[in-house]
Amino acid sequence: MLLTIRSITRATTLIALAVLLLAGTATSASAQDDVPARTTIFGGYTFMVDRSWDENLPYGLVAALSQRFNETTSLVFEASGQRGKYGSTDFNIERWAFLGGFKLQSTGGGEALMPFIQVLGGLSRQAGDVGIQNGWIIQGGGGIDLRFHERFALRAFADYRFLREAQHDSEGSHGTNWNQYRFGGGLVIALRK
Repeated sequence: MLLTIRSITRATTLIALAVLLLAGTATSASAQDDVPARTTIFGGYTFMVDRSWDENLPYGLVAALSQRFNETTSLVFEASGQRGKYGSTDFNIERWAFLGGFKLQSTGGGEALMPFIQVLGGLSRQAGDVGIQNGWIIQGGGGIDLRFHERFALRAFADYRFLREAQHDSEGSHGTNWNQYRFGGGLVIALRK
């Protein structure tokens, strides 16, 4: 458990330090538009608590494409993957998700900090040595983007995931519900203003 707390603390500390360092270099309000970029891509690191295995999955990547269609609302597509070990065994747990949905983001009012909330839904796939399971995910969360350049921002976020997986056993086919918690950070690149 101590190693898990250390890894969470390290990841949180690194994200917080990066945000603080770049806060001093954030562009002034007069140099920025009052709305989020029209098209953005995001890539970064994620850490997930997977309640279906009662394990932390510390190795994660996320990529997202966002297209704004009015002043505050964007259509978002996200792909992510998580990996970790099952207990002290050598069995790998992998979680993949392919999601789509909507994001509401503050227009910023010319500020470098731009908070957002989003709701996404889509497909989940468990893989690795523990076996394959398919399911559906509904994900709600939010975060903040810190613009430090006209085309670049740092993002910190947290999500809650509701996962429903199909189960096949001696009692037949049925669904099982699970909770997952995820947080992370990364780089946002504006492709089109």
